[in-house]
Amino acid sequence: MDLVEVLPNRLHMLRFPIGQAYLWQDGPALTLIDAGHAGSAAEIERAIRSLGAAPERLERIVLTHCHRDHVGAAAELAARWGAQVLAHRLDAPVIRGELPVSEPVLLDWEVPLYEQGLTVPEAPPTRVDRELEDGDALGRGTQAVGTPGRPAGRIEADVVLSDSFGGARGGVAHLIAGGHRRIGFIGDQPHIHTVAERLRGYREAMADAGLPVAESWVSLGSTTPERVAAAARAMLTGPEPVTAVFAGNNRVTVTVVRILAAHERPVALVGFDDFELADLLRPGVTVVAQDPAALGRVATAPPLPAPRGSRPDPSRIELPTRLIPGGLAEIPPAN
Repeated sequence: MDLVEVLPNRLHMLRFPIGQAYLWQDGPALTLIDAGHAGSAAEIERAIRSLGAAPERLERIVLTHCHRDHVGAAAELAARWGAQVLAHRLDAPVIRGELPVSEPVLLDWEVPLYEQGLTVPEAPPTRVDRELEDGDALGRGTQAVGTPGRPAGRIEADVVLSDSFGGARGGVAHLIAGGHRRIGFIGDQPHIHTVAERLRGYREAMADAGLPVAESWVSLGSTTPERVAAAARAMLTGPEPVTAVFAGNNRVTVTVVRILAAHERPVALVGFDDFELADLLRPGVTVVAQDPAALGRVATAPPLPAPRGSRPDPSRIELPTRLIPGGLAEIPPAN
């Protein structure tokens, strides 16, 4: 599990291999928003302690919905630390085990994501101490906002995200400037928006330099170490082996680093997303870093007032990324 600071000393994301939760700190009081999968209570407790906070200060666990990767550890955490469990009144019977989870209406690209979520253990029946409605006050200045299941199609809403396209294009251009011409791309599932944007940035940078992209240089799929390792080994061998790799996220980067450490010739690497200890490797890993704190600040900033009687169009804000050279991307191509 990764611990990502979103708002300094206030909000952190707990990123699991599948799903995520959020820890809100309001002075000594703690609120956990979702609870990961069953069996993750110990990881969550360690994350809380790593922030210098006390788990016994966990006042409430707010469950956003009833899926197993959001509810799983809530019962164990609530029993251990005496926290209240809060959920919407329509989710509460499912969370308590009184009703089954209803089958969702999904778009095609959502199906594999939902199926991946089903690979974690089923959540045990969990008590719900308070059933919520839209607008209910949660205490300490917070309020529940109901977001009922949406119909199939797009959601028109404000969005704040990192510039995945520009970050990937800049990272690949950095490799090209170092003399590399055969550059591989290893990424996550192609239906994920950020993956598609990073792949687009990779292709754009190659096209800008007049470089072809061989089919064997691009590999998309799950980010399991086994799949990523096989993809990396395939790119590094054969008649046109790559001399550099662009990794689409930090999980991919970590596996590729392990493969390159055992490879017979030096290969350059740029990874999208910074990760812990990247700077301590020798050579260090060059990364395209996002700014989660800035994402949090912009996303939670008060919106500009709309003219009376009108509804503003949804806004899309893309924040720039930053290339952090570490040395591994600066390795020249091997002859």
